[in-house]
Amino acid sequence: MPATSAPRYFTVTTAGISFEAVEGCDPSFVHWAWMDAWAHRTHDGHLERPLPPELGRGDCVLKLYPKRSRHNTVRRLRKGRALHEGEGYRAFQAAGLPTPMLILYGEYRRLGLHQLGLIGTRKIEAPTVTEHWREHGDATVFDGAAAALARVHAAGLTHGDALARNFLATEDETTVFDLASWGRFDGPNQIEDLTRLLGSVVFLTGNTERLPGLLEIYADRGPELTANTTTLVGRAEVHSRGRRHD
Repeated sequence: MPATSAPRYFTVTTAGISFEAVEGCDPSFVHWAWMDAWAHRTHDGHLERPLPPELGRGDCVLKLYPKRSRHNTVRRLRKGRALHEGEGYRAFQAAGLPTPMLILYGEYRRLGLHQLGLIGTRKIEAPTVTEHWREHGDATVFDGAAAALARVHAAGLTHGDALARNFLATEDETTVFDLASWGRFDGPNQIEDLTRLLGSVVFLTGNTERLPGLLEIYADRGPELTANTTTLVGRAEVHSRGRRHD
């Protein structure tokens, strides 16, 4: 899919912290969002707040990345996940891939060490692929996720955590979100993304029957596969048993 008119961003400084915000966003909303995030800084999760009027009707999902006790000094000196995810949304938007609009992102550091990251995206009113499957039992919803992942890879990008729960079952084409682990496309990253998506399908459906068809959908739209169907199905079975997918 060719890149069209990707949103542009500008720098907003609030409380001495620099954020990137989508063009047209009132800087006061960035300040308010940061104050709200700071008040919830021990909360590792999401807050939903109304969008500022200048960005239209709807809600903004504020995702917080607080410092974690298991992260040592070296880890906290690196770029935080909020900055990385914000760059991911911009890369996906520039490639014309369907993702929620990125509203703002930034992070607070003290003495150079990561303390709290914040990213805000427009909320899309749609169930995840996982939720759609559980409510309707319609396995064709996985087809859209396979096609979406193929488009991501064809654009030279990878998701990094391509579980079914990280795709939204939107009407026209499946939407990709939660890009904290995104990266640039290569063979190993292709296999890892496919393993996670197919593994989550096995976890949800309890069998591998749909996997060959999903790989055909992927192959029709994405780059050449660097592993055969047997290998990928085997990896998916192992992955489905090894972690949570809900």
